[in-house]
Amino acid sequence: YLPSLAFVEGYMYDLDQANEDHLMPSGGAAAQPSAPSSCRLSRAAPPPGDDPFGPLRGLLRERGWLTSRMEEELASGGRFWALERRLCGACLDGSSLARADIEEALRLKSFDYRVMNLLLYSMRCAPPDEEHLKFLAASEVLVEVGDDLTDYAEDVERNSFNVYRCFLALYGADRGPEEMRSFIGSAEAVYAQALARLDTATAQAWQRRCQEAKRHGLGSERGPGGGDWELPEPIDEVALRQRLRKQGALAR
Repeated sequence: YLPSLAFVEGYMYDLDQANEDHLMPSGGAAAQPSAPSSCRLSRAAPPPGDDPFGPLRGLLRERGWLTSRMEEELASGGRFWALERRLCGACLDGSSLARADIEEALRLKSFDYRVMNLLLYSMRCAPPDEEHLKFLAASEVLVEVGDDLTDYAEDVERNSFNVYRCFLALYGADRGPEEMRSFIGSAEAVYAQALARLDTATAQAWQRRCQEAKRHGLGSERGPGGGDWELPEPIDEVALRQRLRKQGALAR
């Protein structure tokens, strides 16, 4: 199974990278919040189009692996990239964001995990285990949050989607961390409930794996407040862009 899984993951990764490359601020204009979004974003690579998965769907259909559920998750990928462009444009120019859009983007961001899981079920000619998929969906939220906290500074500099960055843009540097912790607590509650519904052997194997991998939010199985989450200091994005613009000018 591994060669086919690696190919599909690579296909999705390349599209994701093209979207991030498109969002990368360009030169000095990126430091100017008043500049139109079309002037402030890199044009090194075009973003994924309306139907970026056409060739991949054709290949999966030819192999007999494509399912309607997999198609739905592939469509989720397209929606995520469109949302990422909108939210990151708003973070860059200071326009308004909606909490619902931020939470939807966070959920959609893990579409590739779900595609890979569904593909493995399909390749094995096995029906998806719904309880396992519900648990993994709850786990994905915490994994994505943990990654975003770790990558916060880099994501700000690259103008990539980051849920913590969006919370700070929406609520401000004082209230944003508080809202982020509240959101994490709610996600931990859902995760703990989903873990409790797994059979004992699977739940124990999962927890051992989390211990070995030092998974983000280790301890979240205890519910709200169980995980160890370190929120970075908020970054002044306007000041950062100005500093990067000056550094770029000096380098030239």
